[in-house]
Amino acid sequence: MAFGERLNSLIIALGAKNITSFEDHIGVSRKTLAKVINKGTDTGCKNIFKIWEKFPNVNLHWLLTGNGNMFIDEADSYKPYPENISIQSVVAEGSSSSNYFREEYINELKDHNESLKLENRDKQSIIEMFISGKVIVPPYDK
Repeated sequence: MAFGERLNSLIIALGAKNITSFEDHIGVSRKTLAKVINKGTDTGCKNIFKIWEKFPNVNLHWLLTGNGNMFIDEADSYKPYPENISIQSVVAEGSSSSNYFREEYINELKDHNESLKLENRDKQSIIEMFISGKVIVPPYDK
């Protein structure tokens, strides 16, 4: 699947009514992405970055290369807090296990924080590769 086809698939998967509404939503000039999809023109890293800013769960590696999944696995990447510890157990007053659960919860939060830092570093690396010109968006193949 060529870049333009992947971009079109992404726009559909995100539920946009059409390409123009998607362009408006992410803040790019009208017809910019339509040309990429319909005519196979190149797009700059600024436009891809705008997609990522609005939809951080989009897998940029997939968008650029076609490898991997369209979206980052939210179940692993975006847990709001560790699921295996009950919030009620952490905040319960007078519970004999309250301190244990608080410590476990804090440790889980620290682990989660580290994984988010790694994910952010990966995304920052992709952005730096775009800025430095090490990554070039391929033209649309027909």
